[in-house]
Amino acid sequence: MTEDSQRNLQADALDLFMRSLEQPTEWRDEWLDEQVTADAQLAAEVMRLRQADETRTAFLGEAPVLADRTGDVLGRWKLDSVIATGGMGRVYKAQRVDAEFSQLGALKIMRHQMDSGSELGQELLRRFHIERQVLANISHPNVAAVLDGGTTSEGLPYLVMEYVAGVDIMTHAKEKKLNLEQRLRLFQTLLAAMGAVHRNLVVHRDLKPSNILVDTQGHLKLLDFGIAKVLQAQPGLNTSETTADARAMTPDYASPEQLTGDPVTVATDIYALGLLLYRLLTGVPAYSVSTLPLVKVQEIICNTDPVPPSETLRSLPEPELSASQLAGDIDAIVMKAVRKEANARYGSAAEMSNDIENFLNGNPVSAQQDTATYRLGKYLRRNRLLLASVASVIVALSVGLGVALWQADLARMAADEAEREARKSEAVTEFLQDVFIQADPLEHENNPTVREALDGADAQIEDRFVDHPEVEAAVRRTLGWTQLSLGRVEVARPNLEQAYEMNRAFYGDAHHVTLKNLGDLAWLAHEADDSARSIGLYQQALSKMNADTPLMLQATVRNDLGVVLDYANKTTEAIEQYNQAILIYNQLDSDSARTQYGSAVGNIAAAYHTAGDMQLAEENYLKHIELSEAAIEDGLKGERSNLMFTLNNYAILLAETQRVEEALVPMQRSAQLREEILGIAHPSTARVYMNLSRLRFEQGQLELARQAFDKFELGTTDMSAQSDTMLRANLLRLWLQHAEDPSADVLSEAERLIPQYAELPRDRYGEMYAQALMLAGSLNAKSSFTARATQQFQQALQVRLERYDADHYLIENTYNMARGVGIELPPPP
Repeated sequence: MTEDSQRNLQADALDLFMRSLEQPTEWRDEWLDEQVTADAQLAAEVMRLRQADETRTAFLGEAPVLADRTGDVLGRWKLDSVIATGGMGRVYKAQRVDAEFSQLGALKIMRHQMDSGSELGQELLRRFHIERQVLANISHPNVAAVLDGGTTSEGLPYLVMEYVAGVDIMTHAKEKKLNLEQRLRLFQTLLAAMGAVHRNLVVHRDLKPSNILVDTQGHLKLLDFGIAKVLQAQPGLNTSETTADARAMTPDYASPEQLTGDPVTVATDIYALGLLLYRLLTGVPAYSVSTLPLVKVQEIICNTDPVPPSETLRSLPEPELSASQLAGDIDAIVMKAVRKEANARYGSAAEMSNDIENFLNGNPVSAQQDTATYRLGKYLRRNRLLLASVASVIVALSVGLGVALWQADLARMAADEAEREARKSEAVTEFLQDVFIQADPLEHENNPTVREALDGADAQIEDRFVDHPEVEAAVRRTLGWTQLSLGRVEVARPNLEQAYEMNRAFYGDAHHVTLKNLGDLAWLAHEADDSARSIGLYQQALSKMNADTPLMLQATVRNDLGVVLDYANKTTEAIEQYNQAILIYNQLDSDSARTQYGSAVGNIAAAYHTAGDMQLAEENYLKHIELSEAAIEDGLKGERSNLMFTLNNYAILLAETQRVEEALVPMQRSAQLREEILGIAHPSTARVYMNLSRLRFEQGQLELARQAFDKFELGTTDMSAQSDTMLRANLLRLWLQHAEDPSADVLSEAERLIPQYAELPRDRYGEMYAQALMLAGSLNAKSSFTARATQQFQQALQVRLERYDADHYLIENTYNMARGVGIELPPPP
């Protein structure tokens, strides 16, 4: 053997021997023997290293028990107490004792000596110093920092890491009862930390729950790089592989390549991250193999895929999350991370985090099969354009109040009708795919907007369904609801009206399909601010219902009628309809009934609010918020729509009961939900930003109030100048202008609005008229026009007394505003 060959053999043997130190104690002999079976010379060289090591300690076994060194001082650190003891060392809580500054650390003393006089000792010592320097280079808020290091007088190496007082990530999630989104956000923090580790060309190689702590403030820290590997040489470091101590990997989180001896890369950590996410979501490990022999562990880890997380949840008696939340995208994300082939996993922690972010935002995830149908489904959900057949329509949204999700009772249909409905549903889906795929940026560059795609859809309908009026009606109804959900009332009108007339001719007046269409027209009238027509149409629908009318439809019509009645200041009648709807929803057992029950609770809270019963209103708001949060945790994503309305209403109640600062939290969350679900330019999003602007204004936060008002104006494109929202916005705009520039001529504009608002129907717009009077009255008082100001406040008081009792909170509000500008009003009669 040549000199070069001998050096290569020694290097290979030493490297193999070092890798054997990473294996669990009970596997080491078996693992190492497997690696050298086919090479007698390599086996002999490894045996030489084993015999040399045995002069110091039993080969690859446990080192002698370490003495308790509590109270000792190592370098600048005094050992206060033992935190943990493991097979390869002991960790102490340590206090820095030099005069520089006070600092806590976690000091780990390793069992294995680094005897610089032996070949193995020299290699361990060299790699230890490399490891310490590389880890010191990692700077990230979620990675526990290396503070110090050295060796004891006995030659035992130690590292000092940042001390973290907390619990492991799994315990934290369980104790805090984190929902799915909270767990995923926490895991994204871990992925960000791992990204920083990998950017420093380090692979952790021992990711497990005990190495990921969360402190009392909810901050995550990644710990313990004891067997980390450097992927390539750093400047001044003459190696490409390190091991800080001889601690073994953890079998339950070991990757196939760690068990087979294949190269360890970033993909090794990705695999462990996948297993960690699996346990974080299910509460149980994907594999439990620590007590098995090596050959069995290799067989399982290398050849057997874990059961998808959602299936595991279904098998658990008391799962922390629901299986439906994980089925689909989350299953795909986890299973991609734990692929047996390293190159089939995510290429980086950032790539995995991006897929999770896509899921949270309703976008396609790369782990899913990349099909047009899948992308379309995600695209439609992302834009709230939900595919609907005659059995269900797209959610329509009202100002501050939930609206129904129509669901048909298919169980009551005869077999032939069910088949016909299935054909219609398929036709609707196919048509919408053709329409909306044009607006999918994954399909077309310079793609049209959703609105442009919708505008081009009307012309395609007649030719496509000329011989199938019932299918054309279903398509028009779905398209009309999509347009209405975007706030385009007049654009939606022709489609909804034609759908009603076609179904009426095909099915008859009393069929549930026709009655649903009649409800569509009633809601359309409500969105067009025609309360009288809306109420009449809903009452007409109720009068035509019979024993064959699905209960869900009966309840939904009553719930929606309650919304319109409340909006028209018929609060007592609205509460009656809500109560009847709640009774019916309680008879049904389905996710949609559960959602609608919560919606009715939120709506009745708003009705009590309007009536001035703040206690009952607050109780029901909080009840609905609790119901919605529970439903969202169970994966009912549609519940977010109902929640965003109730949060807005509850915030208004808090503001009206002098809890303005407290009101900001639910109002901001409502705005966030609407922006996520509907987009910034939607009228419903605009309304909540107007409310947020008003809250900021009342707190004197003018800049923030203006920012919110500017966001409001982004969503006013399709709003009529005479709509309730724009009429209210006129008043807030003037308040803001006056506050920002007291010299501006705001008073004349306020005076001009008064006769305009006075001409509006008093039963619906009386409150707005009163607010216009109080605005002008406040400005007149500040301009020392006291008589005019007094007259306007008295008039506003009278307008409010026409509707509210003397003890209503708005009556008190009138007196408070008047006193605020020096006007004293007579007591109410």
